Amino acid sequence: MLLLLRAQPSLLPSALGAMLQQWPQPQEGNSSKEVLLLHELERLLEVAEPASHGRLSLLLAPLLCRSAASDNSRVAERALSLFSSEAARRVLLADSRGAMPMLMQALLRGGCPHWNATVNKMTHEVLLLMRERDSAAFAAAAEHCFGGGG
Repeated sequence: MLLLLRAQPSLLPSALGAMLQQWPQPQEGNSSKEVLLLHELERLLEVAEPASHGRLSLLLAPLLCRSAASDNSRVAERALSLFSSEAARRVLLADSRGAMPMLMQALLRGGCPHWNATVNKMTHEVLLLMRERDSAAFAAAAEHCFGGGG
């Protein structure tokens, strides 16, 4: 599929939509499949056209929030590791005003840190990346989370 999308990147939104429909639900307890799909998602985001970044960001935000906030440390770590890829980061943070408040709420977990120290460290790094990307949107998202907006 990656080869096809490299040749025709305009098909990426449709391919991601189909992929998201097949994503396992948390109650299914299929963390291995989620980790594999997060890996594939990262590879697919490498071919995203800049014009589609904002739309893809909003499409992927709910899934990324659910995965990053997962109690399963493997799923959470893999979701957070997407931000280490420059290509994925450009897509995931493209619509910082729309996606950042959702991501921040998921990352902060209602003030309860994750049980896994590595996930907590990675969460901190992602929050720093988000702040560096767009400090005004980060401040607005923080106000949304802490100032009664969320």
